[in-house]
Amino acid sequence: MACILKMPSIAGKGVVSFTNIEYFRQIKKIRKNQQSIEELRKKWVICYHPNWEDKSFSDADFFDAIICNSESFAFSPEIRNLRTDQKILGVASNRMTPPFFKRGKEKIWDFCHVSRFEKRKNIFGFFDVVKAAFELRQELTGVLLVSVSPKDLSKLRERYDSVFSEREKSQFELISLSYDLPFPLSKKTLATFYNHSKVSLNTHIDEPHGRVVGYSLACGMPVVGFPDLMEMVPMKFRCEPFFYTSQEAGYLCSKLISAINYVDSSYRPDIHSDVAEMFSGAVQSELLKNKLIKQFKLDGTGWMLNDLDFRLSQHYGGLENKNSSKLSIRDFLWILSKCGNEDIVNNILNLSEIAKPMHKSIWEALQDSWHSHFKYSLKSFLRTN
Repeated sequence: MACILKMPSIAGKGVVSFTNIEYFRQIKKIRKNQQSIEELRKKWVICYHPNWEDKSFSDADFFDAIICNSESFAFSPEIRNLRTDQKILGVASNRMTPPFFKRGKEKIWDFCHVSRFEKRKNIFGFFDVVKAAFELRQELTGVLLVSVSPKDLSKLRERYDSVFSEREKSQFELISLSYDLPFPLSKKTLATFYNHSKVSLNTHIDEPHGRVVGYSLACGMPVVGFPDLMEMVPMKFRCEPFFYTSQEAGYLCSKLISAINYVDSSYRPDIHSDVAEMFSGAVQSELLKNKLIKQFKLDGTGWMLNDLDFRLSQHYGGLENKNSSKLSIRDFLWILSKCGNEDIVNNILNLSEIAKPMHKSIWEALQDSWHSHFKYSLKSFLRTN
């Protein structure tokens, strides 16, 4: 859903961010109503968070800032200039990994992966790479967690059973999750698999800035996969030992073995710590806050930086699931423009299950804003009496 990063206060504006799903499905149609948009701008800095790679965005005027990395986003060449490039903040949700993800001392698996059962996630291709890797190293161990709809569950399990022998299945486990989709497990639980694996094997196709790659790098894990996975990091990190890549699927099995050998024999924690910090939620959310404060002269109260790896990608006007809310974007914009902070909590955040974990931080933010307002009012009273 549209993500509130800061509540408005007496001292300054709030900050709200919209996804590309909200923009292309709804905001693009609504923005012709200049009066309603100007009402919104009086109280809010308006940001844009593209949920996938976009190198030709053409609406330079509607959004005040772009929450994304320059590696994954660019304005259309026809409108690009210094002013538009300055809007790109260089921070995105895929770099805001929760604190649970960190390098564990004890490694249980040689490799792991977390994914969903859909075509571009290439799960059957993942099976092929692991099967070929078993030919190179019989003692290989790994785990794959896949969220899958109940109607596709048998197809996934049958393919797994047909590809691997009983011995191989005892070493490479498929954990299929067909409930509470699309996110059946908590991030704390997911982190256990990342923290205790040596290498991240990722066979996703055309997914240049996936969140699971960020989780892997935050844990100090080498990532094995296709070259487009590297596009979410600066050029100096697009190489081994951070990424072991090949354009040819047939070579990924040997890349996997090479990455495991590196971790076993010559792993360097010092060079991986720089990348891990780049994908730390605590570091990156604070960086985002400071950039917004500096660029728009905002105050320090009312900030809500919890769960930004997830919240920045949620959207209104979509399906009713963990990643969306049925509240229309038109109603959302009206509430932001016309209502006070307490009404925003009551009229927006209470409507959606996905917002409930936010309530504590939002009420804390409101208290900050009210406290700031009280101090401002008290100073004004003392000056005039």
